[in-house]
Amino acid sequence: MPDTSALFHLFMELPPKFNYIETLLSSHTYTCENINKSFCTFLEECFCEYRDFIDEHGRKPAEEEIHSTYVFPLCKLLLKYGLDPNYVFGEMYSQSNVMYEVYWIDTPYVAADTLRLLLEHGGNPNLLIDGESIWHLSDFDIWFDVLWGYAQDPQHSTQFDSHFHFWLVLRSFLSSEEKAFKNHFLYTYNLVQLDQDHWDIQIVKK
Repeated sequence: MPDTSALFHLFMELPPKFNYIETLLSSHTYTCENINKSFCTFLEECFCEYRDFIDEHGRKPAEEEIHSTYVFPLCKLLLKYGLDPNYVFGEMYSQSNVMYEVYWIDTPYVAADTLRLLLEHGGNPNLLIDGESIWHLSDFDIWFDVLWGYAQDPQHSTQFDSHFHFWLVLRSFLSSEEKAFKNHFLYTYNLVQLDQDHWDIQIVKK
């Protein structure tokens, strides 16, 4: 049985050695479970990595300084070798899935671009993780953060911006009238104050 920890450690190199990873994948029989779990463990390490780097160093990271920069190309490679966007593992109330883990990456556009790739490879936006769909999680978070003003908080802005683009991509796959949102990077948002405590969001084209 192949050593799945070796995959994870290769993912964690900066930058990853893609040729070596592909050689390892092609020369060993990794199961769908092996690949999904290894990649999800890596994605957990990318949780809010961009904001954490800024808080620690007082500047934005260069591409080669953070792991999440490499999420999209790693995902693209792993899809060739058995990564399943709809594979859910774990017991109820502690389940995980690649689309769910990608959601928590706050490096600009990485989560949205990777989600689009996964949806284009058969990912289900209504997939249930612990009884909640990826779409419901995303939609609820957007409106909660907007309505109560969390989207205005500078400490929350990188995560909200990433969630906004993720949300647009989901909408593009769920509604034929919103397919243009697949090119999420062409859009941004305005936050409109409704009253002293509540806000609304307007999607605008750049």
